[in-house]
Amino acid sequence: MPPCLKLPDLKYDGTGDPVEHLETYKNKVPCHSNESIIFTEEEASGLWHPHKHAIVVSLRIASRKVYKILIDNGSSVDILFRSTLNKMNLMGVKFEQIKSELYGFTGDSVSSEGVLNLPVELGTHPCQHIQFVNFVVVDCPSSYNAIIGRPTLNIIRAVTSTYHLLVKFPTMGGIVALKGDH
Repeated sequence: MPPCLKLPDLKYDGTGDPVEHLETYKNKVPCHSNESIIFTEEEASGLWHPHKHAIVVSLRIASRKVYKILIDNGSSVDILFRSTLNKMNLMGVKFEQIKSELYGFTGDSVSSEGVLNLPVELGTHPCQHIQFVNFVVVDCPSSYNAIIGRPTLNIIRAVTSTYHLLVKFPTMGGIVALKGDH
């Protein structure tokens, strides 16, 4: 089994390619806290209930701040929209040309342009995890810039609560709570 990922070693000084900087950590297994993940009523304070909001967060993808990322337990893939990718202005990033069809719950389909493996920063030090995500790139209109689906949520052992608009997952530094923007 590969060695455990220790986040303090991941400091990026802002020079060079951030994807290349993190490439050495790609195959390491993240360590996890053994703390229980719980949601409290206090964490739901400030929200009007009942609500119909989705969990939408902001994360750093390839060292760029990306807003309006949908956390979607129903998505079987992680998606990065072409318009977002263009705005990220990533130079020299490897794009795997895999063509496939993605189908929505209404049966409509969209063709993928390929798969892009990028680091996603989840949480802040010391409760942080950097996960390389295989984003399927699609060129279609969306209210969101990206979708984090079950593949990543399962890898990071995430637990979501739409009532609380929270995503929680364990790291070696403790439990991370990603609060949805609403």
